[in-house]
Amino acid sequence: RGLGRSAAADFSGALDASMANMDEELTRNMAALADTQLRYEATARLLQKSYSDLRTAIRDRG
Repeated sequence: RGLGRSAAADFSGALDASMANMDEELTRNMAALADTQLRYEATARLLQKSYSDLRTAIRDRG
């Protein structure tokens, strides 16, 4: 004997709500990852430029 209609509907509703929450969390995590990646790339470029300037200053000094 299976679940009654009410229990099946309750389970289905709970499952749908859980999936919606997981979708929202995934979207937030993907946005956070994109933000982190952009910050990393910007920081890496700035550091690369700083090291390039430092090498130029050392080379031109001699």
